[in-house]
Amino acid sequence: MLQNSAQKAGIQLNQTSLLDIINNKDSDSSLLSGINNNSASSILQKNNYKVLEESAGQLNEYASNFSKTDDNSLFAKAEKSSSNKEVVQNVENLVKAYNATTGKLETSDSTLDKYYLQQMNLLVTDNTDALKKVGIVQSKDGTMSVDTSILESSSVSDLKAAFGSSNVFSSRLSYVGSKVEQNATANLESLSSQYTSSGINSYLNSTNKYDFWS
Repeated sequence: MLQNSAQKAGIQLNQTSLLDIINNKDSDSSLLSGINNNSASSILQKNNYKVLEESAGQLNEYASNFSKTDDNSLFAKAEKSSSNKEVVQNVENLVKAYNATTGKLETSDSTLDKYYLQQMNLLVTDNTDALKKVGIVQSKDGTMSVDTSILESSSVSDLKAAFGSSNVFSSRLSYVGSKVEQNATANLESLSSQYTSSGINSYLNSTNKYDFWS
């Protein structure tokens, strides 16, 4: 089921096994570490996950804007007006949200967060050519950088090739962004509660928090 859900989303489970992460007793997932919500580390974790929740939510929003195909979609309006202004603005917002999200994932000790980061980096790497044509490149640290002059002078057709519905980049990025947001929310809920060891196990067994491809 996990493999089928991932394939539908177009994401390869060819690196770290998610099932291994779930079963790994040494896993450092912060969902299992929110025992003392009065500690300084717990407060820091809460703040980090609040920021991650927000940035991932924005990433999902901006990426999903490119997947719309109705008459009021960004690309439909751009083609009608022959102006790329709104598309360019959404691209810039997407890049900022992507970098903010990956930045928080990079500093996290959670194995799940590292897995999300891996998948996001692969999405950008797999779309290098289309992104580069509109002025976006992936830096050595994994972040995306924008050449504003190239981006603003890009044709609507080139922007659509990179971000439109015919290219699965935006839809897949939106999907991963939504899962990062959901996981951050779950961690915030965990850190805001007191759990005994049996309570944590009961929580994990009664929810679907880790089956994030379904």
